[in-house]
Amino acid sequence: MRCLLLFLLLSCSVVVSGQSSESLIAVSGVVYEERTVRTIPYATVQIAGTAEGTISAANGFFSIVAAKGDTLRLSSVGYQPVLLPIPDTLQVSRITLMVPMQIDTIMLEEAVVYPWPSREQFREAFLALETRDINELQMMPIPGIRKIENPVPIQPHPFWNPASFFYEELFLKTLDRLPKKNKAKTLPKWE
Repeated sequence: MRCLLLFLLLSCSVVVSGQSSESLIAVSGVVYEERTVRTIPYATVQIAGTAEGTISAANGFFSIVAAKGDTLRLSSVGYQPVLLPIPDTLQVSRITLMVPMQIDTIMLEEAVVYPWPSREQFREAFLALETRDINELQMMPIPGIRKIENPVPIQPHPFWNPASFFYEELFLKTLDRLPKKNKAKTLPKWE
């Protein structure tokens, strides 16, 4: 009974805010790219200096309630942020905006990574790489996790797949019988 009474009191309570409803304004609009006029989905719309905000929908539309005098900060990955101050002198309770955003392009220098001095040395080292059978692999201990004493054994899948059979029985066994030089010929060549 006390819980029900507490719930009713909390649900019927009125939160007193420092702002009157006359100073609040409903801001809605569409965020779009300035050059192509395409809408920008999932852009962040935030009241600057607070944690209050929203994101634009898939079609670029957003809606948020802010106070007169607040500043909206719109941002999206790959675009320059936009600051929109809401004037104190507005006499309306809602406004609709079309917000253009400019692409923020950062050019990086080209980086070429070569793990081996030449492609031929890489090919030879790759083909000489010793692999372990999947049945020999064991799980490494994870810090903070106790070792499982009786792990559930992996059961074979009850459904037979002809593509898996062809790959495992014919292709892999044939590939294992090839000498290493012939394996190198089956790998794609770098151009």
